[in-house]
Amino acid sequence: MSYVIRQVAKDLLTLEKAISECISNRERYEPVNGACRAEIEHAKEFQEDEEVKQNIITTHEKQIRDNLYAMRQNEIKYEASVDAYNRIRSLYFP
Repeated sequence: MSYVIRQVAKDLLTLEKAISECISNRERYEPVNGACRAEIEHAKEFQEDEEVKQNIITTHEKQIRDNLYAMRQNEIKYEASVDAYNRIRSLYFP
């Protein structure tokens, strides 16, 4: 029985770390997306060379898309981790 309790506690700690990592990632993406949007606007207003302007816009739009995808994946991981954590807690610690 003590092995089971140790394993459950270990699993709960692993899930807590995953949840914490998801929360940290959530806080990281939005400022990066904001900075990318600002760079795009700045390039549109002040960059005179069309090729350079288009490269800046394309690069930052891709970064925003990548971040939005990563944010969706992060939310899926967060929800799954919270769900698993709650299920384990309710099973072993009613």
